[in-house]
Amino acid sequence: MGAEEAEALAIEYQESKYMSYLTAYKDALLMVNALKHKYDFVAVTAVLNSEATRTNRQANLDFWYAGAFSKVHCVGLGGSKYDVLCKYDRTVFIDDSPSHIAEAQAAGHIGIRLKVDSRPDTGLYPIAKDWYDLSNMIQTILPTG
Repeated sequence: MGAEEAEALAIEYQESKYMSYLTAYKDALLMVNALKHKYDFVAVTAVLNSEATRTNRQANLDFWYAGAFSKVHCVGLGGSKYDVLCKYDRTVFIDDSPSHIAEAQAAGHIGIRLKVDSRPDTGLYPIAKDWYDLSNMIQTILPTG
C-alpha cells in the first residue's frame, strides 16, 4: 500500500462512525473521570480537521468521560498543535508525542509526556508512565482548594 492509499484509508476511517467507538484505556477512564470534578479538559488531537471527525471524537469522549472535555480541537493528520495551544492560558498539556510536548512548551504550557511507546524523548519535561502518574503530577502542578 502506498502513502496516498494509506492517507485515503485514514481519512475514511476518521470521518466514519467508528471514531465514536474508540476504547478508553482503563487507567485514563478512572483518572480523567476522577479529575474532571477538579479540572476542565480540552482535547487537542492530530486527527482529520473535519466537522464529522470532530463530532465523532467529541461523542467518543463524551461517552467515556461525560462532562470532562469542554472542547475538542482537531488539527489535521500529523498537524501542529501549537496554534491551538497559543489560544489558551498557561496550563498542563499532556501528550504521548515528544514533538507535541515541544509545541506546548513553545506555546507557554507545562508539558507532560505520557510514555506509551519507545519514541525517544527530545526535550526536558516530566514523563509519566501511566494515568496514575499523570494524576499525581497534575494535582501537584495545579492544586485545587
